[in-house]
Amino acid sequence: MLPPQVRKELVEFCQALIRIPSLPGEEGALARLIADRMTELGYDKVWRDEIGNVIGLIRGHARHPAVMFTAHMDHVDVGDPALWPHNPYSGVVEGGYVWGRGASDAKGAIATQVLLPLVLKERPVADVYVAEVVLEEKGGAGTRHLVNQLQPDVVIIGEATKNQLCLGHRGRVEVIATAVGKAVHASQPHLGKNPHYLLAEFLLRLRDLPMLEKPPFKATVAPTLYFTDQQSANVVPAKAWVHLDWRTVPGETPEAVLRRLQKIGPELSFSIPVEELTSYTGMRIRMKKVRAPYLLNAQHPVVSKIKRVLEMELGRKVEINYWHFVTDAGYFAEQGIPVIGYSPCEEELAHTYQDRVSISLMEEALASYPALIKALQGR
Repeated sequence: MLPPQVRKELVEFCQALIRIPSLPGEEGALARLIADRMTELGYDKVWRDEIGNVIGLIRGHARHPAVMFTAHMDHVDVGDPALWPHNPYSGVVEGGYVWGRGASDAKGAIATQVLLPLVLKERPVADVYVAEVVLEEKGGAGTRHLVNQLQPDVVIIGEATKNQLCLGHRGRVEVIATAVGKAVHASQPHLGKNPHYLLAEFLLRLRDLPMLEKPPFKATVAPTLYFTDQQSANVVPAKAWVHLDWRTVPGETPEAVLRRLQKIGPELSFSIPVEELTSYTGMRIRMKKVRAPYLLNAQHPVVSKIKRVLEMELGRKVEINYWHFVTDAGYFAEQGIPVIGYSPCEEELAHTYQDRVSISLMEEALASYPALIKALQGR
């Protein structure tokens, strides 16, 4: 495995990452830490782009096949700190884990990716990029910007896989379903038109709507948030709307989702919201609330190479899985770039009060990267 000094640096760097809060749009301090560490490690080029992604280049003798390792710097809110076993920004080491918000989504992966030069014994055949991105938790704005600048031949994404391989996930379309009625005093409901009933009838039809399947995925839809235009309890509102979270399968478009909803709710209107974001660099972005699904064939040559070399390096069987959640992989897949999920982080720990990353899995991942790069670059 790793030499003791490299293991020590890996744990300490992961702790340092966790100790810097980096909510979406507030990744600046973390980005500086990562860029400084890349510079110290001798990357051939280190830069931050307009949106705030941090990119390091280890230059090879050829431009292709270029490999990119990527993960996201932002994390979700900590919630109630009293519910955590440790301070969520402490980076405590206990039980073989580094604990804290973002540890398994995805600072454990960032720690291994950034420290790649510590385990490279020779210069790679072709270019290797390490790109740590912003605003993943807000729709993946950082990666959407990144793919317009860099298009590597293969991407290894650091979303949680527990050092197995992930080859796909469903997409996500957020939809606002709006019912318009007529507001009246609640003492005379017969004079108005209550939008709650319109939405209730629609939601019952939605509950029974057959959902598309494309193995290994099945689409789902869940009503999540509910709103009206009123705050007074003695008024029938004029308008009510519900937020729908629709998880799409490959080939299922946002337009197709809207058509299906309109068919079962002709009396309602449906729209996909757009969120206005500002990155820590001051760049303003509009993000339509759509994330693409992706599915890489398990027989793809890249998958075969990675699976074979990892099983040799790790001395165990490597499983092929699929994520339950959405990642930035869809942005690369839309460009025709094969994306493989490989990370020491664990999906069941992400976004929880038990957020932590296994030190042994981080060691295993970092130690395996050189062989993985050689295999992808034809050696």
